[in-house]
Amino acid sequence: MAVGEVVIIKNVGSVDFVGKHASIKYTIPAGGQRIVPWEAMCLWMGNPEAVDKENSPARTDEYRRLRFKYGIYHNMHLAAERFPKLEAYDLDDNRLITVIDDPEGAHLTPEVNTRAENEILRERLARMEREMIALRRQANMQERVDAAESMGIQVTEDAAPGETPQAPDAHQIVKARRQPDLPNVVTEDTPTQVGVE
Repeated sequence: MAVGEVVIIKNVGSVDFVGKHASIKYTIPAGGQRIVPWEAMCLWMGNPEAVDKENSPARTDEYRRLRFKYGIYHNMHLAAERFPKLEAYDLDDNRLITVIDDPEGAHLTPEVNTRAENEILRERLARMEREMIALRRQANMQERVDAAESMGIQVTEDAAPGETPQAPDAHQIVKARRQPDLPNVVTEDTPTQVGVE
């Protein structure tokens, strides 16, 4: 499901649930149900599609947020009494397993798991592609430097990715001429005669 869609929330507890979302107050009586926005369900119960990934513990962070929202903090024995007794369903009456229902995500549907795994694979492939491009650039640059050093010229620009440097013609190679030794001082500025007139 996505932002902008609606879900059915059933209150299976013995007290009315009162929640607020986007400045709107929602009351779900004990034993009753109500249609609410997807975002309201995520706010009160946690996003059912949140998955812990390699570098992003989304479901764990969502569970921590809910614990603080309902005043559980580190007292996990209070979870059963303080979390609202709500169940979420889509419009076809299929149960949505929220973070409150399953903090670890053990009951995620295969579709959600597959989507999360595919996203992880895409991230890894993108990182590997970036690394390969960087390695190719580095190898191309090293080839250019080696070729230039063997020809006696200086590399002044980077080659475009995939471009092989061309060896210069013999008439393009200019050998460095040795500069003549220069005096350590400028003789014009040295006083030639010191004395008082």
